[in-house]
Amino acid sequence: MAREKSKKKSRPQNFTAKMLRDINSTKLTGSELMEFANEVHRLKPKDRDFEGRAITAIRFFENSDRAMSAMFRMEALARIISQGRLEGWTKPGDKKGMSLTRAVLFDAAGQVPLRIIGNRFEFSRATLLRKAFQMAKLEKK
Repeated sequence: MAREKSKKKSRPQNFTAKMLRDINSTKLTGSELMEFANEVHRLKPKDRDFEGRAITAIRFFENSDRAMSAMFRMEALARIISQGRLEGWTKPGDKKGMSLTRAVLFDAAGQVPLRIIGNRFEFSRATLLRKAFQMAKLEKK
């Protein structure tokens, strides 16, 4: 009986760990993420919920792995921006919720791994910024 309970508890954790592996193994370009963000921004505000973003991602990427990766990468990027943890990399944008974000952050967000913090997929701020700086240096060459 105790063994059955432990199996039941591990299934969601195993699913989440597999999902994280799938997301992290699916890299996206910054251009793809910016275009996807623009597609979502074109939706009516009431349609920008999880379901609306998911449908937009599936239509835009035409591939469920890429759509899922984009969804969670963009959510993690939006969260870290809204927390004010990327000062100097973003500026407040329009009144509809769009922030002006340096393109290199989208490039980095498409490449760096996410991690699980609590019940969310998150970027490590240090890892995201380190990758953004590396990519910015490459752009200047």
